[in-house]
Amino acid sequence: MPVTKIKVTFNKVYANDCGDIVGAGEWKLTAKIDGKTVGDPNHEFEVRDKEMITLSDKWSRELDLTDKLPGDKIELSMKGVDVDVISDDELGEAKLTLKYPFATKYDNVPIASSVVKGFFKDKQYFQVYVSVQQLEVKATITPDKTKGILVSRQNDGSSTFTTISGKAVTPRIEVCPVVPVPVSPTKLPPRPKAMEALKAELAPGADTEHAVAIELDPAMEWNCLANPSFIPFLKKSDPDLTKKAALIGVTWAWPGDLELSKLTWHVKEGPIEFVGEATGSWVKVRGTDSSADKMAVIEVRWDGEKGPLMATFRAWTGPVKEIRYRVNVINCVDPIKHPERNPTVTADDCLNYMKISQLIWWQCGIEFVPDPDTTAWDKAVASTHTGIFTVPAEKDNWTVNVNNNVSPIATRLNFNPGVINVAFVRSTTGTNAAAVDLQGVSGKKEELDGFPSTSWVLPSGVPPDGAAKKIKMDTFPHQNRSNASDAAYVKARKKVQASFSTDDIKKRLYGVIYPSDWTASSSVHASGQNMAHELGHILCLFHRGSGGENNWSTKTKLSDDGVNSEDDKGKKRGHPWRENVMGYDVQRGLDVDLIQTAAVRKHPGLKNKA
Repeated sequence: MPVTKIKVTFNKVYANDCGDIVGAGEWKLTAKIDGKTVGDPNHEFEVRDKEMITLSDKWSRELDLTDKLPGDKIELSMKGVDVDVISDDELGEAKLTLKYPFATKYDNVPIASSVVKGFFKDKQYFQVYVSVQQLEVKATITPDKTKGILVSRQNDGSSTFTTISGKAVTPRIEVCPVVPVPVSPTKLPPRPKAMEALKAELAPGADTEHAVAIELDPAMEWNCLANPSFIPFLKKSDPDLTKKAALIGVTWAWPGDLELSKLTWHVKEGPIEFVGEATGSWVKVRGTDSSADKMAVIEVRWDGEKGPLMATFRAWTGPVKEIRYRVNVINCVDPIKHPERNPTVTADDCLNYMKISQLIWWQCGIEFVPDPDTTAWDKAVASTHTGIFTVPAEKDNWTVNVNNNVSPIATRLNFNPGVINVAFVRSTTGTNAAAVDLQGVSGKKEELDGFPSTSWVLPSGVPPDGAAKKIKMDTFPHQNRSNASDAAYVKARKKVQASFSTDDIKKRLYGVIYPSDWTASSSVHASGQNMAHELGHILCLFHRGSGGENNWSTKTKLSDDGVNSEDDKGKKRGHPWRENVMGYDVQRGLDVDLIQTAAVRKHPGLKNKA
């Protein structure tokens, strides 16, 4: 059935770099849909680094596709310029081509701008988030198809369905382990060729609600992210059972009007059971054994336990593991006279960022617990939130322009050994957050085989793709501190805490430094996602995606952790490119996969929840 009407919307623009060395940039954006300008190209947006620009509905257009023919295309584009006194600076152009029969849907998908050559280094200034909605899909004109196309099972146990016109169809159900489901340049397992042949007769494949990126909010339930890599052990009597049980759902179905209520879910292996019904497009699952981590496998079948197999999903299951944390806001020497040198975050902000991190890391069965030890050191003052403090700096450079490439003083202030210590400072020389104290981790390579492969690395084992192969992932080794003043700090700390030792600062300091001037204009979602990213480093994980060079480049980049796969142009690159939490996209980077989960759950700071 051809798509005859769509709506294209430019939703928002994320500024990787505002284009100005000091202060905000003044951006003008020119957007076109099929040659027609949308929005106001003369409007100036005040933009700062790492800031999101939300666009109005004026930046959208409905298109009638009735006269479009095979081979036709629709071009979408957005150009940006930074308005300066002498001359405007080009910010590059983001482009997307829609091709006949226009059956591909886009739900707030990021499109990166082109790389702009620079005097010191090349830059990719922005990415625009685009949605393409199907407003009208019409059946073909053949009389027996005017009521739409139905599919029905031929006989019990058959995986073949038949259209009204008599053609045999094998439906496609996907339960993608990466949510949001990756977009280009990440390549997913191939889909059966028969789907292409039946494109004009059947409804196009459709994403479900579980496939798209969601905006995280601190008040959300812990299992709001579908298809996690871990199914936690939870007692049936847990009052929050339905809020914490793993949510597993279909991410894509073909034909798009397939009756998903006919799907039934079944435990193939592992100590898990369903919470509530085991039919329909999604289920909730709990672990039933808290002794050790094990692999669990779930099958999705059509119309009963003996029906044809539609999809297979696997996840770890075992006990919930806790890790304690402290958050310290490092104030300048004189915050009253010099507020511009003071961190701009509040205790409420810090708590919300940790709550967002919790939503992401609950996917691998980790619970962040505020340090119940209320003892304060280094003149720290407790806030109204347990585990969150303010600490006065003896020198402004403890919080202003902190060098996050060396072991900073900030992360050792008011730290408790074996507890994650997040230090919010005013600013860093690198203008970014960093995990600067990675201690106690082994650096051992993690290996995982089985089907389907972690993050659907190709070959994934998902039919008709080839059999999955063993995946190997590098992890961070123990990092030694290099601050010359640490020895004096140990002596001073021992005077007020007799049990404190040199090993506490050399082996049990897990420290993240976070510049508050970077987060001031960001959303709670983006700041919390970035917090989760840095905590991932603390837990032993390298970057997944571009390998750290030119974060938003569309060039082929391999992952620091060694997990790579073929992209949609046949080249190896980090996998998935944007959707993993250890990548660089603060909007879409929400996923933690199987092999990462296996690695982080070995961190020495994690303890089984009582």
